[in-house]
Amino acid sequence: MDDTAAVKLQPWIATAMAHTAPQVQITTLICAFAVLTYCALRDRPAIVCGVLAAVCGPAIEIAIAAAGQFRYAADSDALLGVAPWLVPLYFAFGIVAALIGEITAATRRTTP
Repeated sequence: MDDTAAVKLQPWIATAMAHTAPQVQITTLICAFAVLTYCALRDRPAIVCGVLAAVCGPAIEIAIAAAGQFRYAADSDALLGVAPWLVPLYFAFGIVAALIGEITAATRRTTP
């Protein structure tokens, strides 16, 4: 597994392992992962993609949850029916997705 994939998976692993943790602690942990991800992989496209993912991802999940298609556990639905740690989780995902996109685009430009 390369470093990018490991960075991308860490927050998801943490949410799975600490799903019974109080909201403040788990949200703080995921925020810390998001900040570390940004510090390690930052650039302008990454921050734009991270912010877009942090806004759009939870908004879409809120809409789907409001439609009754799924629901979060009662102790994990404090943000309009979804978990509050989704915002930093999607932010970290957006940063990694931007980096993967940049690497893919650079590879295609250099390939004859």
